Amino acid sequence: MKFCFVLKWVFVFVFSFLCSAGCQDRNTLVLKEPGVVKSSVAFEAEKQVLQKRLPLIKKSVEMVCNTQLEDTKIPRIAVCASGGCLRAMVATAGLLDGLQEIGLLDSISYLATLSGSTLTVVPWILEDASMDVFVNGLTERLESVRSFSAVVDLLKDSYKDYCQIREQKEVFGQEVNTIDFYGAVITRTLLPHLHEQPLEIKLSDLAKNVETGRYPLPIFTGVSILKKDAYEWIEFNPFYVGSRALDCYVKTSEFGRRFCAGYSLDDAPEPSIGFSMAIFGSALSASLLDICNQINRRVKAPEFLKRIIEKIRVFLKEKFPIFSSKKMLPPRVNNFARGMNEFFAKDTETLDIVDGGYLCGIPVGPMLQKDRGVSIIIILDSMQERILKKNVALQEAEQQAKEKGFKFPPIDYEKAKNQNFSVFKDEQDSECPVVVYIPLKKDESYDKDFDPAQASFCKGTNFFYSKEQFSLLFGLIKHVVKSYKEDMFGVIRDFALAGC
Repeated sequence: MKFCFVLKWVFVFVFSFLCSAGCQDRNTLVLKEPGVVKSSVAFEAEKQVLQKRLPLIKKSVEMVCNTQLEDTKIPRIAVCASGGCLRAMVATAGLLDGLQEIGLLDSISYLATLSGSTLTVVPWILEDASMDVFVNGLTERLESVRSFSAVVDLLKDSYKDYCQIREQKEVFGQEVNTIDFYGAVITRTLLPHLHEQPLEIKLSDLAKNVETGRYPLPIFTGVSILKKDAYEWIEFNPFYVGSRALDCYVKTSEFGRRFCAGYSLDDAPEPSIGFSMAIFGSALSASLLDICNQINRRVKAPEFLKRIIEKIRVFLKEKFPIFSSKKMLPPRVNNFARGMNEFFAKDTETLDIVDGGYLCGIPVGPMLQKDRGVSIIIILDSMQERILKKNVALQEAEQQAKEKGFKFPPIDYEKAKNQNFSVFKDEQDSECPVVVYIPLKKDESYDKDFDPAQASFCKGTNFFYSKEQFSLLFGLIKHVVKSYKEDMFGVIRDFALAGC
């Protein structure tokens, strides 16, 4: 037995050098148990969590259908909440509260978020309180940082946290930049009531509440350029962080460590949850090429102006490829796929992971993976602003699905643009997921004067919400969910009772 043990570690030592020349660097090599796993292993952890949640989901769906159902008849439902800064955060809170009030929150398996919508889901799960208590607390915390003196105190405390983060990261040779400060601000704003030292809160801390089955499995998203100058999704959940494109995942508690050939080379602690949330919302970490792409894809502008911008983009990419693609202070982490010969990021020492909105405004892509078996997707689209094209995020989601070969129903964009609630399904393909689409738009049955696309406080540049503003926006989405309760029930019944 001792001989086998020694032989094992001799093999590990030799393997890590032979299969990945260049992995050994200035730091001392400290081999651990293999930490990098394939997608199939990470998905097994997902299945275990979903299995624990199944009784709750089944009870909720049976309530909707008013009959007992076999497990195979229970639809796997995902909520996909878009980005949109604090506007998305408030709207997501309204969606969750509305789903709970009509009895559908327990039927949700996955909760995929992007950018601003993560700012609701992370504290909601961590707090582990009733929805009313959570929403009231969130409103109070946003209100508390509206005064000048409160902002000054917040920035002072955040800078102290940043200095502590910098000291810790420098020990392990990790890069520190303004994203760490941004993460400290987020933590101090949204999570100060959960821990005396908010920096001690980690993304993996969500696991203790999620693994009970009482919450949907959250899938937080970012993106990274991994292949052919194209963005690919990076998924974060309380158990694993990784990428389907890389077929490579690492335990969330080990995210940020240096890896080589699948083995951890140091004992760096997991980043604070503020850093993770800063990654999810790092919209300002844009390159010149990103900015040109975003304007052409999303902004309402005359065609001649778009042609000029496209020519500028092509010129920059051809003449100044390195300068034009360089991001402004992006969240940079150690590449967990480093030294894995079958992965195309094998020689890259670090990964820049940024806001998922650079790929798609709605995190639908991860939910369309076939092994997740999602049959109903509820999309909350908070990317409705005066300067943006109507339903642009939904168009991006449909386009991405086609490019990746995922099934996605045909979309009637006139219907999506003009209605507060739409259902899209492929009548010719029963295996294609049904999309329930809820855009953030004016609803005269709620308030004749309030239009979130026109209201100044709903702009993406607003970081301060009063209680009244929060209540108005939150209430709009909650009203829509409650108004279309029977339509939502009908979508679930159609799937669950099909063939019965």
